[in-house]
Formats: sequence, C-alpha cells, structure tokens
Amino acid sequence: MNIRIQLLLICLLISTYTFSQQPDYNVSIKNEKLVDSRELQFDVYIKSIGNNTFEYASFQAGINVSTRFINGGTITVDTLAGNSDFNISKQSPVINKPSSSWDATNKRIKIIAQQPPGAGNGKIVSQTGDGDKLARFRIINSVDFDTTLPNLSFNFGTAISWTTKLFAYINGVSTEITDQNKILNSENSIILQEPINTSNSLKISDVQTNGIQLNINERNNAQNVLILINNKQTPSYVPIDGEEFNANQSFSNAQILTDSSRVIYDGVANNSGIDIAGLNEKTNYYFTAFLYNGSGTARNYLITSTITIDTITKTSTINNPIVTGFMPNIGNINDSFQIKGTKLYPLDSVHFGKTKLNIINHYGDSILVTSVPSGELSNLVKVYTSYGNASSPSYFTILPSISTVNNEPANIGDNIEINGFNFEGIDSVKIGILSQEIIETTTNKLTFKLSYYNQDEIVNIFCKNGQINTKYKIRFKPSIINITPRLGTTKDIITIQGKNLYNIDSVMVGNIKATIKNSYPDTSIEINIPPMAITSKITVFAKNGSVTSNDSLNIVSGFENFSMNNNIKSYFNSNNDLVIYTLQNNNQIIGINIYDITGQKLFETSMNEMKSNEITIKNQFIENSKLFMVLVKTDLGNTLFKKIMQ
Repeated sequence: MNIRIQLLLICLLISTYTFSQQPDYNVSIKNEKLVDSRELQFDVYIKSIGNNTFEYASFQAGINVSTRFINGGTITVDTLAGNSDFNISKQSPVINKPSSSWDATNKRIKIIAQQPPGAGNGKIVSQTGDGDKLARFRIINSVDFDTTLPNLSFNFGTAISWTTKLFAYINGVSTEITDQNKILNSENSIILQEPINTSNSLKISDVQTNGIQLNINERNNAQNVLILINNKQTPSYVPIDGEEFNANQSFSNAQILTDSSRVIYDGVANNSGIDIAGLNEKTNYYFTAFLYNGSGTARNYLITSTITIDTITKTSTINNPIVTGFMPNIGNINDSFQIKGTKLYPLDSVHFGKTKLNIINHYGDSILVTSVPSGELSNLVKVYTSYGNASSPSYFTILPSISTVNNEPANIGDNIEINGFNFEGIDSVKIGILSQEIIETTTNKLTFKLSYYNQDEIVNIFCKNGQINTKYKIRFKPSIINITPRLGTTKDIITIQGKNLYNIDSVMVGNIKATIKNSYPDTSIEINIPPMAITSKITVFAKNGSVTSNDSLNIVSGFENFSMNNNIKSYFNSNNDLVIYTLQNNNQIIGINIYDITGQKLFETSMNEMKSNEITIKNQFIENSKLFMVLVKTDLGNTLFKKIMQ
C-alpha cells in the first residue's frame, strides 16, 4: 500500500478515535455581582479540560436559589443579550445562548436549551482561562435581597423540577455528556457593590440632655449604615468589608472599638429617626457614619466617602424629663411594665419604636405604667413632656413568641414552619436538647429541617432576646424500618421494627386487623398473623398518624386443616445439606417447598415427583439463608416448620 495512503488512514483512525471519546469539561458559575440591592447578575462558563476536542451542542440547567436570599420577594429572570462567547453559526452571526425563566414553585432559575446548531457548526470549547461564557443571567427581585445566603447550586432532579444537562457533538451526533462531578456550584459569596458616594446625609434632628435623634436623609443605593460615636474626638476607626459589630443605641451598652469609639447603630439606613440614648448632659459627641450594602460577612462598606457630624447635649433644667429604666425590663406582647424616671409629667406621649403607647396608670411623675406593644422589636422607649423628651438608657426586650406550628406530625427531613413574633437573631432551634438545621428566619417566621427523630418533644428557640421554652411539641409520624420475619402463617409472631411506634391504635395486615401481642414503645411491635390474612403490606395506626410498610408480609395460608406431623425430623449432615426424613415407613415424603425469610422460594419439588422416607436438600439452595420455612408434603398430611441454619 502507498505509504501516503497508509498515513492518511492512520490519521483518519486517530481522528475517529478522538472524536468518539466523551470530552472532559467543567461547567461553573462565576462573576456573581449584585448590581444593586435588587439585581443579581452571574455568568455560566463551559471549559474543555481534556485531550478530546469538545464541540458544544446545547445546555440546559436548573439553578437553585436560597429562599433566604429571595427574602420574600417576587423574582424575574432573563438572559442578558450580547453576553456570550457561543457565536457558533458559520452561516450567520447567531448567538446560540439559552433563554431563562423563573420557577417560582421550586425557587429555581430555569436555563432552557435552544435549538442545537448541527454537527460541524458547534463552538469548539476553549481550554484557556475560564473557558467560554455560555451567557450572563440576571435575577431581579421586588424587594431587597438578603445577602447572607448559600452559594447558587445546580439542580439534578427530575425534568419536572428542571434538571441540568450538557450536550456535545460526538461522531456528528448530539450526545448528552452530563457528569454531576464536572458541573460545579458557585464558590463565591455574593457581595453587593459599594454604595454610591454620598455626603451630608447624616442629620441631627433633636438634641436633649441625655439623648439625640439622628436621621439618614440621603442614602442613594445604600441599604445600611454603620454609625460610630465618640465623646472625645471624631472616630478614626475604619471598618473592613465583611466586618460585623454589636451595636446598641444606648451609649453605655454599645461595643467599644480600638480607638475608644462605640458602635451606636448598625442597621437599615432609612429616613426615620434613630434615637441615641444614655448620653451625658452638656457633652460634645462626635459621629462618623459608613454606608454599606450586604449583610453578615457579605458587607461591602463605602469608606472613601465617610460622613461626620458632632453636637453638644443640652444642659439639664429643673423640668427636663429623665428616664432611668424599666420594671421589669423584659416581657411578652401585652405584658404590663413600668417606665421609671423623674419629671415624667406633664406627659404628652410615650413611644416604643414607632408605636405610641397607651399609658394605663402613673404614680406621680416618676412611674408610668404601660404594656408591651405588638408589631415592634426590642427598642428604646421615649417619653415626651411639655418641657422636652428623654429616651430610656437601654432597650426594653420583647420576648419572642409562637402563634402556630405547621407541617407536623412530621418525618425526619421534613421542614417545620413556626410563625410568631420577635424572632430576632435566631441562634439555634432545639427539639428536646438536640439542635436542628435552620432553613430560613424572619422576625415573624422560622423554618427548620427536622434532623432529630424521637418521641414527641418540646421546641426550644434560642435567639437575641432570650430562650423560648415553648409549649409546642413536634409530633413525629410513626415509621416502619423492617418486618421480621417477612414470612409466616396464621398465629406466627411477627416483629415490626421502626420509630415512634407508641400510642398504637391498631395494626392491619392488608384489611385484616392483627392481634398486638407485645409493644416496646417507640421501637417495635409484636403481632400475631391473623386468620384469613393473605400476603399484604402492614399498616400501623398511631396517635400521630399511620404508616404502611414498603415490603409485604408473605403469608403461607391454609394450614388450619393440615395435620402437624411430629414424625417429620431434620438435621444437617457434614456437608451442611439439609436432610428431612420420616419416622414411619407408611408416611412417605412426596414434596418439599423451602422459602427464605422474605418469602422467596429457594427450593421446590413437584407433587408425586418422589416417594421417599428421606430427602436431602443440597446446601447450595439454602446456604445464604439464616432463617427459612420448610413445607413438607407427605402421604399423611403436610407439615410446616421453621429452621435456623446451623
């Protein structure tokens, strides 16, 4: 053969082999950025990392988005035009990018594959850099995102919930090459962009002897503000991105920083007044404010444009009101409490946050009696008189409370939703003494995954304002783990093993009620197989619901009329074969059936196949069964017995 032809054939074979191999790749989420508090953008990249040429055909995906991140808003999703490296049509400049939409039910972005371009026209995926950008996607929320969120993650569920798939051309055919280990979730926390530069947005609206009121009048795209206070000089402390603080609007309780400044406020930058309390009269106080976006470790501070201001508190007069504290200083909604101080009359009004309180009673000008309002979080109390106003030196703490518990009785892995009030700063949720996985929290709702399985237990919630030892118990559904043995006949004892098998009402084998012989609360129930029962699943009815077994109980029925012949014996010989024999010469064995514990038939002889006083069943038929049932058919009747392997 001509040497040139040989070389061409070799090249063709190599080419065919190369293209017939599945390409190696990575798919990844990159460059996440919150353009503002309600818009997130991110890229999806595809990169070839193997030796085989990767000709892209198509891609679709479901990308899970945390409900905590969505923050109760309404989501829209789209694909940004002109943000793709997949300009893959040789005939016309068509971008084969996928479209995208929002699956509100499953909280998931649906990236939907478009028509493939055809073999030979597909993009040869890059092996350099990040690879090729499939597209840039945009999520828009109707409310501000909560940026303390898990990373975005690809879904690999069913087609209904929108699964993730990648296709390449292999040997000219569009071929699915999805490998979950190659499709990577986001590795980055999402950080909001810095706020836009602003100035002169911090204003003082009310100066008193022991307190002042601050206002943020200009915040542009800033979500939050950090305010520092110092009674000696302008604060010099500069926060770093991701740094969190323990702020308090009462000067004496606020976190102290390295420059002796205190963190007087750390929260939403709204236009309502921020009351600062616990100040000394006739004292100069200096303030510095830093606007920032994001929350938790995803904070992004604007430090190139800080806001500074200072003021001197008033000199006390004989008529200035003073609030010294509460009795008690903690309570539930509608609980009564006392506001203590001096010069609290003549009274104009009393405010708890934005709520005007109803004064139930007063004792002179030193004690006001009121009640804890609903719709408020822990806050300062501010008293207004004809001569001025004064804020309490510390917060009144409103205890969290529970109104409803949903989605129970439950199984392990189920989500439990608790509704109530003042769930501020949830630290942990416990059932009994064991912690649960928190899924989502707001001030009025808490969702957690039930990861602990036991008898009915009290829910305990630990948060910023204290511990709630609730009166609510999570009721656990019964579950069946195993039935042993799964083979038997009338009156045999069967053990049902599971969890939460207590307060049992009844046990049914199919539609026949069984007699409960013994019950070991929570873990197991012993029943007798009822007469007339046939092979069926077992259902347990308990106080907290019912559960049906996955496996059926295999019942060998009809032995009520059979004689149980005591003259049938058995033993294992030296080869571990089972030997069955009769003690009477006139009673010959004419058939044997052997079943394992699940009811599967291991061995069978046909009726009248033999007539013998002794039959040997080879070990190979029963060697893997520790417990089995033997039905022996003889001239004088039938015998059923169980045998445990020796």
